[in-house]
This record gives sequence, structure tokens and C-alpha cells, in this order.
Amino acid sequence: MDSAGIVGFSDWYSWPEPALENAPQSPAVYVFRVKASNFGRLLGQSDIVYVGTTKKSKKGLTSRLRGHAGQKDGRHWLRRIPSEVGKMEVAWLKLETHTAARTKESELLAQYSREHIELPPGNRQQSEKGFQDMLASLPKLSHEEQRKLSLWLASLQEKSASAAT
Repeated sequence: MDSAGIVGFSDWYSWPEPALENAPQSPAVYVFRVKASNFGRLLGQSDIVYVGTTKKSKKGLTSRLRGHAGQKDGRHWLRRIPSEVGKMEVAWLKLETHTAARTKESELLAQYSREHIELPPGNRQQSEKGFQDMLASLPKLSHEEQRKLSLWLASLQEKSASAAT
């Protein structure tokens, strides 16, 4: 799965400007990509670095993206990618409700996981419980697929913990 396979989304906007100027104040699911560059995944290639959704807020996507732009920690992945990998862009799909946005986010992450055997790089920080909740909400995945993804996530967390020590 790469950004060419995402249908119904807005145009791609450079990050952070003019994306912040154009973001709607409504519930939405959004995708960050590295502009004009695919990178290797466990299986295949992709240009998608993060799939996210709005939080319950009257300012919707505008507020969520401003929160990402306000990350001051230079070690944060969203600040590092433009300087270390390449320019980023963001696109979104406006939805009627926050619940609809969360559902669409789950569907996109599940599709990405099925195609690449892993989550997008920016989504790997998601907790195992959050990942399990997402999988449980997707009846399209068989029990065996859910089990395999759960085991894979657990192995990633173990590797991450080992690398930190």
C-alpha cells in the first residue's frame, strides 16, 4: 500500500505549510507520506509514514495537525523525516463523525499491515492494546491473521525494549 492506492482523499499538501492553512475543522483521517519517494518495508515498498485520525474536538483536523506541528522535541519522528529522509506531504478524508474517522483509520492500518506485515513507521508506537482493539474492530481479518499480527507486534516491542537497554 502506498499513497497512490488511497482513494477519495484531498490533494496532497506540503507539510507543514500549506497543509495547516488548508486543513478542515471537521473529523477526518489523514495520511503523511514522503514526497516522491518509496522506502522498503518488511514486504514491498511504500511512501506512507503515518496514518492518523482526529481527536474529539470542535476544531477537528486543524487542531490535530497543529498539535503535530507544535512538537518541539527534535528527536520526534515528524521533525526528523524532512531533514533525514525527504519532504513530507499530508492528505485527508473528511468524515461526518469522529467514530467514522477512527473506523477508516483502522481499515487503512489493517490494509497496510496485510500488505507490508508491519505498520507505517510513525504508527509503530501504538500500544499493543490499541492495536488489539483495532484488530478486533475489523471483522475482515481472520482469527489467524489477528494472531499473526499480534505476535509480530509483540516481537517488535521486545526488539525495541532490547535496543533501549
